[in-house]
Amino acid sequence: IDITDVRFYGRRDANLLSFFSVILGDAMLVKDMRLVERNDGRLLVAMPSRKTLMGTYEEIVCPIRKEMRSALEASVFKAWDNHCARKAAIHEPR
Repeated sequence: IDITDVRFYGRRDANLLSFFSVILGDAMLVKDMRLVERNDGRLLVAMPSRKTLMGTYEEIVCPIRKEMRSALEASVFKAWDNHCARKAAIHEPR
């Protein structure tokens, strides 16, 4: 499945860098994913989740294959780099 688009939204809050949505194969939209900066500085793609009756959280959507997770992470990290570069260019003095 091709990852055809990644769109960031929301604000940075502590370790949360941004919420984002992903379009898969120009056919499916997955919302409420999160890009998180871990304590060691590495980035983490967090899947959409919901709170259970027991008070724990479980993922609503998750990749089944390692190759899909790797492709998703690579696309998100590249899109994040591009997003940050565009924001920096906008705020750069002329």
